[in-house]
Amino acid sequence: MCSILVFRGSWNISQESFLENSEVVSNLRLRASYGTTGNQDGIGNFQSYGLYSTNSYGGTQGLAVSQLANPDLKWELSSQANVGFDFGFLKNRISGTLDLYNNITSDLFVSYQLSRTTGFTQILSNEGEMRNRGIEFSINVDVLTIGNFNWNVGGNIAYNDNEILDLGQVNEFEQGTSIIRVGLPLGSHYIVEWAGVNPSNGEPLYRDLEGNVTNVFDASNSKAIFGTSTPPTTGGFTTEWSYKGLSLSAFFTFAQGYSRFNNQTFFQENPNFAQFNLSSIMNTMWKEPGDITEVQSFRYQRQFSSKDIEDASYLRLRNVRLNYNLPSSLLNRTGFLKQASIFAQGQNLFTWTEFTGFDPEDDNNIAQYEYPASKVYTVGLNVKF
Repeated sequence: MCSILVFRGSWNISQESFLENSEVVSNLRLRASYGTTGNQDGIGNFQSYGLYSTNSYGGTQGLAVSQLANPDLKWELSSQANVGFDFGFLKNRISGTLDLYNNITSDLFVSYQLSRTTGFTQILSNEGEMRNRGIEFSINVDVLTIGNFNWNVGGNIAYNDNEILDLGQVNEFEQGTSIIRVGLPLGSHYIVEWAGVNPSNGEPLYRDLEGNVTNVFDASNSKAIFGTSTPPTTGGFTTEWSYKGLSLSAFFTFAQGYSRFNNQTFFQENPNFAQFNLSSIMNTMWKEPGDITEVQSFRYQRQFSSKDIEDASYLRLRNVRLNYNLPSSLLNRTGFLKQASIFAQGQNLFTWTEFTGFDPEDDNNIAQYEYPASKVYTVGLNVKF
């Protein structure tokens, strides 16, 4: 990464005459910035040059083109504008920030498809453009202070709207069960739409591109109407209570508005894998005419469809920590300890989600039995001599 151009400016409004004596507003600052940043990640060494390597044809050794030249290949360019506020009220008992941003990334690296008659299938080129715009908000509040007792809460939330604006020579290209398409966000799911089970015969039903119900599974009927695997809304919040040397804190994180394929259900709800443990939902499999169920008859092949897409939004209790700082009066008696504390904490204790896979939190759009975030319990002692 290399910074090319940055402009920043700010206005400390709280120091203006109309606010400098305010008993409510402690801090109010307006910020604005604009900058461009280049990104070379994705370009290999000498990738813009035409290269030759040894080769053999008809038993004769020689040199052949091993890499096509693209002298126009250059860094991606990200241009971001940001406007924000820093605020504080009631002697900064309430403080935080609010930021709005718009980021345009141009000259995106795209594999440009070539005619196979060239001897090559593709060449890296600067073809794409993508926009990220959104809002970020954070706040910290000293809720209560009574003597040696303090209660503090804080949190942050971010919303990001991602959209592909341009892909150069094409408007879309598939990436397995996702699609990169102009007008859609990255991570958009792309799959055949599930329409349920026919109660008369137990066959699986799907919808074609026009929305008509069909009993034929056809990958050409894949759609991009099932959202994205990248959460647009993320954040966290924390709370801490303290009394003299004793403190208790809790930290939560969340993500909302995204979905993931649960590939685990494909195997756990599939008669082809009956030799392994299957889900108890298989007890509701279609058996006779009139059965209303989402599990098709074993006579029909289980296909990977939008049936396996699940809401992956979650709220997770990330950390709970109990800490006690030994009083200095006790430490002074030792003659060598300057500071000491004992603590106990737990990580990833609870997760609230409707996602039925092992873990909703992952950067992969398909849950494939990845090991979930482990619960970790720790007890420790910190000392300073």
